[in-house]
Amino acid sequence: MAPVTARTDLVILGAGRPTGYGSKGTSADHPPGHAALAWVKQAVESHVDVRHFIAGFAAEKAAAALPDFHITLNPDWRMSGSIKTLRCAPVAAEKQALVCYADIVFHEAAAAALVNDPADISLAVDSAWKTRYAARTERDMAVAEKVIVKDGALAAIGKEIGFDEADAEFIGLVKFSPSAMKAVHDLGKTNASLAETGGVAKLISHFIANDRFSISFHDVAGAWAELNAPQDLARFVLGTKAETLDRLKPLVRAMRIEDQVKFSISEWERDEAAINARVRSAFDGAPVIVRSSSLAEDCWSTANAGVYTSLPDVDLGQTEKFASAVNEVIASYGPRNPDDQVLVQPMLSDVIANGVVFTRTLSHGAPYFVVNFDETEGATDGVTAGTGDLKVLYLHHDAPAPPPDAPSWMAGLVEGARELIRLVGYDTLDLEFAVTADGEICLLQLRPIAVDHDEWAIDDSLLREELKQAVARYREHERAAGGKTAFGVMPDWNPAEIVGTRPSLLSISLYRYLICDETWARQRAEYGYRDVRPQPLIVSFAGRPYVNVQASFSSFIPAGISDDLAGRLVDHYLTRLANAPSLHDKVEFNIAFTCLSFDFADRAEKELAPAGFSKADIDELRQGLAAVTQNGFARYREDFATIETLAARFDAIMQKPLSRLERACALLEDCRRFGTLPFAHLARSGFVAATLMRSAVAKGHMDQAFLDAYLNSTNTVARQFVTDGLEASSGGLSWEEFSARYGHLRPGTYDILSPAYHEDDGRLLRDAIGGLSSTPPHEAPKWPAGAWEKMQSALSKLGLVTDFSAFDDFVRRAIEGREYAKFVFTRNLSQALDDLVAFGAEIGAGRDLLAQIPFDTYLSLRAGEGFGDPGDFIRNMADLYEQRRMIALNAELPPLITDETQFHAFFYPPSAPNFVTSKSITADIIAVGQEAKPDPADLKGKIVVIPQADPGFDWLFGCEMAGLVTQYGGANSHMAIRAAEFGLPAAIGVGEVLFEKLQHAKVVLLDCLNQRLETLR
Repeated sequence: MAPVTARTDLVILGAGRPTGYGSKGTSADHPPGHAALAWVKQAVESHVDVRHFIAGFAAEKAAAALPDFHITLNPDWRMSGSIKTLRCAPVAAEKQALVCYADIVFHEAAAAALVNDPADISLAVDSAWKTRYAARTERDMAVAEKVIVKDGALAAIGKEIGFDEADAEFIGLVKFSPSAMKAVHDLGKTNASLAETGGVAKLISHFIANDRFSISFHDVAGAWAELNAPQDLARFVLGTKAETLDRLKPLVRAMRIEDQVKFSISEWERDEAAINARVRSAFDGAPVIVRSSSLAEDCWSTANAGVYTSLPDVDLGQTEKFASAVNEVIASYGPRNPDDQVLVQPMLSDVIANGVVFTRTLSHGAPYFVVNFDETEGATDGVTAGTGDLKVLYLHHDAPAPPPDAPSWMAGLVEGARELIRLVGYDTLDLEFAVTADGEICLLQLRPIAVDHDEWAIDDSLLREELKQAVARYREHERAAGGKTAFGVMPDWNPAEIVGTRPSLLSISLYRYLICDETWARQRAEYGYRDVRPQPLIVSFAGRPYVNVQASFSSFIPAGISDDLAGRLVDHYLTRLANAPSLHDKVEFNIAFTCLSFDFADRAEKELAPAGFSKADIDELRQGLAAVTQNGFARYREDFATIETLAARFDAIMQKPLSRLERACALLEDCRRFGTLPFAHLARSGFVAATLMRSAVAKGHMDQAFLDAYLNSTNTVARQFVTDGLEASSGGLSWEEFSARYGHLRPGTYDILSPAYHEDDGRLLRDAIGGLSSTPPHEAPKWPAGAWEKMQSALSKLGLVTDFSAFDDFVRRAIEGREYAKFVFTRNLSQALDDLVAFGAEIGAGRDLLAQIPFDTYLSLRAGEGFGDPGDFIRNMADLYEQRRMIALNAELPPLITDETQFHAFFYPPSAPNFVTSKSITADIIAVGQEAKPDPADLKGKIVVIPQADPGFDWLFGCEMAGLVTQYGGANSHMAIRAAEFGLPAAIGVGEVLFEKLQHAKVVLLDCLNQRLETLR
């Protein structure tokens, strides 16, 4: 055949209604159709003159969205087939036409092969059609346009060809010569029915039967994609690290991709010298980085981020060093695969930041950009290696911009991420980047997030609407407060610690019922503070419980303070918190003045006077706090007596012949009346006592060593538990009696899903005493010479108690009483949870179901309000609340909210762990360092603690560990990714303080759902 001389136009057949995309893996704002055309445009760029798009459905949108295409309308698109659409194409008579379906993408090599083929008709087919992707359904293959090849020639084409008969699939890309195109236009004269309603495959079959034109085919061997599902385009774009960067480089505008040289292992082994020459020529001798690009890296099933070696600063002037670097990278791949690749790029200079962006959250796939970055100059792998000073930004997809305190380059990074989503047509991506001193964003890697989020997936619009309502609720509180307000998960009755950040409906409703709806404010009023009732303490945003910090601060104003001073104090506290958000879990010690302490004058001079508070203001506050503190001294014995009443009433209720539901409600009602109120009083007194003793150290009335010894001598429940546990272990105390005393304890006080210590034959209780060792009793230390007198004089000057013995008794009893009161009231609560579990068993409802029902529903059932069958009712209610639970799982919010923009964009405190999965486990803990690898059997079933989220610890995933904790590392670190892939509960980057604490722990609770990491023993 003669060589091709005719020029070519592209014809895209886009008249029909699009199908296939729009499922939950892709954003509705970024359907893959437009992105696909960008890839088609790139593939044909150097081979065609005019790009025609034949439109029908949504033609106006096509015209607006495709300025680089010549748009032609097929007015009969609803009734006609793709042959009619092709005949609408205004291709000049002397040109050949490269025709493709609008829902496919292909590489430049396919376009080049067809355009340069001298045959009249040249098709692109795929011999790998049965295995092109793992999830391809039988139905999809049945309707595919298949081909049969005989003796090297195309024998038949059509959907009707049987699965076993077919040799390949027609991909929807074909070239027609000028004479073939003329025959297409003339078809209306010779076969009107085919010309009007037939498809391209029927057209080719017609030409095969007529044997008028030469017909050939080219096998693309899987290198194409049909856009049936959201990830199809992404699977086409995302290959190895090197292939992905190479494909994206011509298209990205918001980021920079460095030049590259890539080669396979087989190419390296075949001609090492030639590759050396290519690399030196490409980079002119400048330093390079030799990077891994294994076929097992950046997959859809596993990321293997950071597992393989990459070597920076390789000197090309020394051939042996370059060869050594390449061989070291290849060796890190493990078993040899000749198709594995190595990627070489120039070294970046003047790097000011590096990091990773997830375009959806790792644990639940929620629509947030999660930017984990390190601003260590010169580093490019601080995040993936789990080292460096890591910062984490959460930015909802709807957020208009990053927070104002974000680095100047952050907006460009986010725009780059949005561009990649558009180009790939998929929004569940993981990208690595670096930022240079000129603010340019360099894309280092792009891969899919290799975690299946289907279990937690909800429609993005549900979360969008929930956040919209959260902002509206925030504004309502802001208006009610007259301006400033704040909400936190750690201040005051900190829900994050008590019930977690994503508690079940039953847990949070019990917490509200027993404390946070009314008891908290009643206690403050009775103690001598302002009465803020009927203000509840807890506000819910997107299913997440927050303390209303403005209400909390207001409740700490002494009752006798004037309204004017009270308002100014609350505004001052809120301003200080907004300016120092790291104090959100320390507001009662470091921000608010809640009792009179020995260092009051010093704090007032340092914190209040500079803020404009006068001496009269400070004196008024001092007098009010003195009254509150004195009231605490006067009432603690009464609060103890009330707690003892609850203990007596518990036994009486347990002896009554009540149903399980009736008894659960009765126990909780008693708990609220006689348990949580005195507990709140004793907890407040314990805080007053601790504040006074700490301030005594600050003023030099005692030293820290004496205070530590003093506190260590208090007879708390925890100390008694050790004593009784040792007795039970030695046989001095029967197991039944020991279990009766302590079996009601449970790791999650309000959580029905958390087993009590007495359950499972007391396994948790036995574990708790298994490692106890005998310790000598801690006697109360003797006060140093003169200290007693100093304290009595200081108390007298404050206008508090003059009898130091009474003060000493208050401090001891308050500190002990706080624990004792909780111990007693939780007996009621724990038994009520046990009774609800038993009630659930009666109606066929398990713990998981019961946990999703708020407590007021159980009160209604108890009242017999005609809900029909209780089991059916509980199940129906759980179904109704399921959406709320899923929204809470997907919502990401900061621990402190002081501005409405933080509902969509916020930095996470660097000391807060990054929790992976939604699982909760209690297990022994074991620390593993870099120095020695322990026996894997020793790690089985345990929570493993390691210093950093380093790929060097990957061997841990084969040891059947129960959970993972790292000192350093962010939400995007290697270990976070691996833990998510394995479904392993993990807390990544807990920080130095908590990490050190865990070194001495034996048993811990790792509750990823509620973001809690607690030492149980």
